[in-house]
Parts: sequence; structure tokens; C-alpha cells
Amino acid sequence: MAILVLSFGCGPKNEEIQEENIEAPSTASIKDSITTVRQDAVETDDYQTPPVVLPLPQPVLAIIQDKYPNWEQPSLTEEAERRAENHEQGPFIVRGDFNGDGLQDCAVQVQAGNDLVILGFIQEEGNWQMHELRRDILFNSRGNLQSLYYLYNVDPGTELSAQNEQQQIETEHDAVAVGITGNTTVYAYENGNFSAYNFAD
Repeated sequence: MAILVLSFGCGPKNEEIQEENIEAPSTASIKDSITTVRQDAVETDDYQTPPVVLPLPQPVLAIIQDKYPNWEQPSLTEEAERRAENHEQGPFIVRGDFNGDGLQDCAVQVQAGNDLVILGFIQEEGNWQMHELRRDILFNSRGNLQSLYYLYNVDPGTELSAQNEQQQIETEHDAVAVGITGNTTVYAYENGNFSAYNFAD
């Protein structure tokens, strides 16, 4: 399967986000527990990793499985869990219309080995584009790898400031907030890519 990897600048001095146009592989190549997951997102008995199958669209699961074959749903630190309780969406998945086309997009955090990877998915006429928003090393708590991050949705009309600049914008569509103790980065989709912003003071 051919993978085209494109790297776009996110605007002047903004954080660069990786984008990948990926054609979802056939469901026959995906583990049984993913292709047959029930609507309540309960895993099947013959596959124990990940312990919980995230309730994502089938093409999105196929892309994740193809790019990160041994992915898992991460566990969160107690602090991340506590902070996530303040938001309706998250902490693992956020859904919204990130590009304003009326279709539901999503973002998700997954564990890939010792890394925590946060991904944004844009749906365009049945095809999905994957963007790697952030990658970090998982926190090791006495041998237990945990994510320090939690996701939540940012509503349209939220004021943001560009990183390392004085420029301010107002979100036109839903956006993805990636929170960690003491800091939150908002990823807004614009001009075919996600740009990283802070909340305006």
C-alpha cells in the first residue's frame, strides 16, 4: 500500500503537524476484534490487546492498525483523569466537524510502544486523512506506562493566540484541545492542516 507523507507548515512560526493521506486497508487485514467490534465497543474474547477497543469509525481503526500495528488504548494518570472530568468529550476521543464540511471528524490518543501519539482524522467524501498532532514518551509510574494527556473539544468562536506570536484568531469550526497539567494546546484545522494555538489570555 502506498503512503504519501506530506509535511506542512502550520502558519508562521506555528508548530508543524504531520499529515498522511492513507487509503484504509481492507478489513480482512485487521484483527478480528476490530472488524467485529460491537456497537457498545466491547472487545471480543479472542483478542486481548488493546484491553478496550476505541469506538471509532471502521476506516479510522484500519488506518491506525496499519500505521501502528501494536497500538493500544493508553491508561491515564490520575491527574489527567481528574482534569478530563471537567469536559463532556474525551479524554481518549474527540468528535467534531473540524473543517466545516458537515461531516464528523475525530481525534484520538493511542499508545504505540513506549510512545503516546495523538492523531487527528479528517473525513472527506468517505476518505480519511490522518494527521499526527503530537508524540511524547509515556509516563512510567513504577513500570506502568501512562498518558499525561487528555483530549476535549473546543467550540467554534473560541479566541486563540498563535504560538510564539501576538496574532489572535477565532475558531471557525470545532477544534481539538490537548491538555496536560499546566498547559493546553489547541489544534485548529485550517488550509488543509492542523495548526497549534494557545488559548487567548
